[in-house]
Amino acid sequence: MVEINKGASGDAVDYSTLREKLSNSTLFDDKLLGPCLQFSKEAFEEMLRAFLLRQDIQLIAWAVQKEFLGVGGRSIIVDAWGLDSSGRVHLFEVHKGGSLEELEPKLGFEAAMLTSYSTKKGTLFEDVISRGQIPQQHLIHVCDRDLLGFNRPYYDVHRYYDDIDGPDGAKLRFDDRVHIRIINGSWGQTKSGDRDPNINDPIATMLADMWAQNPDEITHRAVREAVKKLKTVTETPMDKQESVNLAEAINVLNSIVRGEEHEKMKAQVQAQVQAQVQAQVQAQVQAQVQAQVQAQVQAQVQAQVQAQVQAQVQAQLDAANQETARLMKKDGLSIAKIIEYTKLPESTVAAL
Repeated sequence: MVEINKGASGDAVDYSTLREKLSNSTLFDDKLLGPCLQFSKEAFEEMLRAFLLRQDIQLIAWAVQKEFLGVGGRSIIVDAWGLDSSGRVHLFEVHKGGSLEELEPKLGFEAAMLTSYSTKKGTLFEDVISRGQIPQQHLIHVCDRDLLGFNRPYYDVHRYYDDIDGPDGAKLRFDDRVHIRIINGSWGQTKSGDRDPNINDPIATMLADMWAQNPDEITHRAVREAVKKLKTVTETPMDKQESVNLAEAINVLNSIVRGEEHEKMKAQVQAQVQAQVQAQVQAQVQAQVQAQVQAQVQAQVQAQVQAQVQAQVQAQLDAANQETARLMKKDGLSIAKIIEYTKLPESTVAAL
């Protein structure tokens, strides 16, 4: 792997490699999304505001490719995490591929991990509740297509009490402080994948920006500037903060690339192991089948040989019986003489 220099301590940044890695990427690709959100907090805020349809989001802390450790050593790594000035926690992830059946269990796991992360170790649960330490949590998952198939811009997920209505006549909500929103990534597009000019709501506009490869086609200012800086960055002088932001963005990119290569290597190893296991199973099956076939063939051959021998013996016996009967009839030989000549048992000769 060609790793991009981090730009720290006066080291030169390999801008050509950076541009090459990001040239054909969109914000649906981790390689561009992660560095973009790390480079610009404002770009992250624009995405949250568009997808949550609210303009009051001001982040006071955020992290990209953040890992959450849970009980028993389990962990998750999310595309981005943010804490806003109102104490709300935002988890942001983008998906290419996958299915609803895979996403739903993951959402429940993420909600539990966020709740655990938001509470201090050793605090009694009663104190957690009384002090309001569990914040409102927004889990925003942007999918590359309409996973539910109802042609809506987004799908909100909450918990409700069964068969109990609230004061407004709607189902009574179970307030676990978790709000899940699944974004339909194809919203605002025609069936051919082009932008639908008749749909211009905030979600459709942001999705169009995320699908754009050319930074100049991006509408949102902070998103456009971050993507453009990453895709067209050169060795022109930067101010100190921009240099720091770029170095951190490059760190994120290197981490993502290493993760992708690790996943590829793991997939290759799994494929090799699977191929070896499959070959072993096939060899065992073939050996078993061959042994069964050989046993069946041997049994059939043995049965045929026994049948032929029995038939030959019976034929010889029948011929001897017939000859004995002829001699008795023609020559009038006594039973003793016939036994002497034919060597047949006395009972057989007597029967004839």
